[in-house]
Amino acid sequence: MDLQQYQAQLQSGELQRTYKMLVQYVTTLKRQLPASYQTGNLSLGYLDYTYVPFFNASLRVRKLRFGLVLNHAQLRLELWLMGQNAAVTTTYYAAFKASKWHQTDEPQHDYAIVVVPLCTALDFDHREAMTAQVLQQACTTAAALEQAIIQLES
Repeated sequence: MDLQQYQAQLQSGELQRTYKMLVQYVTTLKRQLPASYQTGNLSLGYLDYTYVPFFNASLRVRKLRFGLVLNHAQLRLELWLMGQNAAVTTTYYAAFKASKWHQTDEPQHDYAIVVVPLCTALDFDHREAMTAQVLQQACTTAAALEQAIIQLES
C-alpha cells in the first residue's frame, strides 16, 4: 500500500468531491423509489459498495430485501436481491443458482443472492434520463424477481 499516494489523493480533494457526489446520487435514487417499498438506511460501505436497501411486506416475511447498489470498483449501478442473514442468503442462492438470474459461473457473492446490472455507464451529463432509466429498470426487475421467488417456493 502506498500511503503517500493515498495522502496525495486526499490532499487534492478530488476523491472526496467525487465520492460525495456519488453518495448524494444514491440518496437521490432512494428518495425516488416508489412508495410501495420501504427503504432502509444508506450504507456507505468501504469504497466498495454504497447501497440503499428497500423491501415490501412480501420480502420482509421471507427475510429478503433488494439493494440499489453503487459498485465503486466497476462504477456501475446494480440491483441486488439480498438475505437478512447468511443462512437466508445461502438458501435462496441455492434456489436461484439454476435459474435465468444466474448466467455466469461466478461463485456466490458475499452479500447478494442475485446481482443485476442496471447502469453500466454512469452519465451525469444526462442525469435525469439516467435516473429515470435506473429507477424504471430497478422496479421492473424487482417485480420480476418477486415473481421468481413465488415460483421457486411453489
